[in-house]
Amino acid sequence: MEFFVAAYSGNEYEGFTFLNRMGGPYWWAYWTMISCNVLTPQLFWFRKIRTSVVMSFILSIFVNIGMWFERFVIVVTSLHRDSLVSSWDYFVPVTEVFFLLGTFACSSRCLCCSSALPGHRDVRSEGRLAERQSALGRLGRDAARAGRCARRAEPVAAIPGVPGAGVH
Repeated sequence: MEFFVAAYSGNEYEGFTFLNRMGGPYWWAYWTMISCNVLTPQLFWFRKIRTSVVMSFILSIFVNIGMWFERFVIVVTSLHRDSLVSSWDYFVPVTEVFFLLGTFACSSRCLCCSSALPGHRDVRSEGRLAERQSALGRLGRDAARAGRCARRAEPVAAIPGVPGAGVH
């Protein structure tokens, strides 16, 4: 989208800003952003990658890094060239790198702390638990039906697994 705005607007400053991002002193940040935000998600077209939890997690980390580089490209490439050519300088992103590392550290810590809390179950056991609960529910409903019918003294067909069912 930015490319079309820069190319078709006819504004020479917008065009220079875009070309400066692509090939200027911060070309590495721009192309890292493009590769992480545009090329990496294209791997999800492959079924083996999109169904793998590990690969989805790894690709999500790359997209997160790409989002950080997008912020970096917007802020730094807009500010590193002043209107005075004599004040042009190369920006060293020490603070931004520490913010990025701190974000990963806080997210990882929250993930580790929350996974230690009770109430987390293995996803694979959820299906087996639901099957057991539905089987117990069927037995409970069948037993209740047998009890109602027995109280009314109506004949009931034999219910497998329910003792006394089928008795008058």
